[in-house]
Amino acid sequence: MGCSRTCSRPTGAEAEAVPIEVLFCGWREQPGLLRAGEADVAIVVEPFDTEGLDVEPLTREPQVLALPTGHPLAERQGLRLADVEAGRQRVAPGAHVYVRRGEPPPPFGDIVQMLRQIELGRMIALLPVSVAERTARPQLTWCRVDDAPEAAFAVAWPQNSRSRAVATFVRVATTVSASRAPGTA
Repeated sequence: MGCSRTCSRPTGAEAEAVPIEVLFCGWREQPGLLRAGEADVAIVVEPFDTEGLDVEPLTREPQVLALPTGHPLAERQGLRLADVEAGRQRVAPGAHVYVRRGEPPPPFGDIVQMLRQIELGRMIALLPVSVAERTARPQLTWCRVDDAPEAAFAVAWPQNSRSRAVATFVRVATTVSASRAPGTA
């Protein structure tokens, strides 16, 4: 996930365009960067800390379980959340990232580090199906969990923002999301 900061305005044929600078950061860092004024807008995955932020929902998608290849759960049919949570604890409230009960979570700051920790067998996680579709690795197995919650994506920005560029970004993001929703042409 990333955040963006608007930059100087172009001239000429692209006078209406506003360039952006993408800040690469961990998913837990985004709300703080927005509140601190280090980013203007972010695409986030719920749950996240909304204090001081305005949020507009974008889309939802199924989640699948990321496991290290050879994990015992990978062989099970009809997996449920109770199976995933048996003997495990969540690393944070609302997150669907699990470690063995009593163990501290391994360090990770972004999705690449998270997937590496899963490959190493240090944790398992429910992740959006789009991550699974873009992350084919022989060390990972992706499994359906029948009662897994959907991943909810949103656009977030500071409540005190008066930026026309941010407003335009939010409007375009919601329009594009709506046009890609199931049942739209």
